[in-house]
Amino acid sequence: MDLMGEDGGRLASAFGAGWVAATTFTTAIGLWLRNFLTRGHAAEVDMLKAQIEGIKDELRDERKRCDTMEARLVQRINQLEGILIIHGNQKVSTVLRERAPDAGPPFNGE
Repeated sequence: MDLMGEDGGRLASAFGAGWVAATTFTTAIGLWLRNFLTRGHAAEVDMLKAQIEGIKDELRDERKRCDTMEARLVQRINQLEGILIIHGNQKVSTVLRERAPDAGPPFNGE
């Protein structure tokens, strides 16, 4: 067979037609497989999205609870610092003198 002669054009046409048919066939099989394998995928995605939203809601609630607790703890720390400043200075000095009598004069808050 002479590829450059009169049979060359027929051979090229046959090759092109075969290539188009094979590409069409493999594309069709690929699309069918993708649709077959991902058939239940949408329901699972919706279920996972709902779970994610539920977790986000729980996270928001937990953050609110933590922020409230943090505010209360900051208030309590401020109260305890005030109590320590008022009453603790003398007691701290006494404790320091008892533990280290040779350490020098007691702390007087200055």
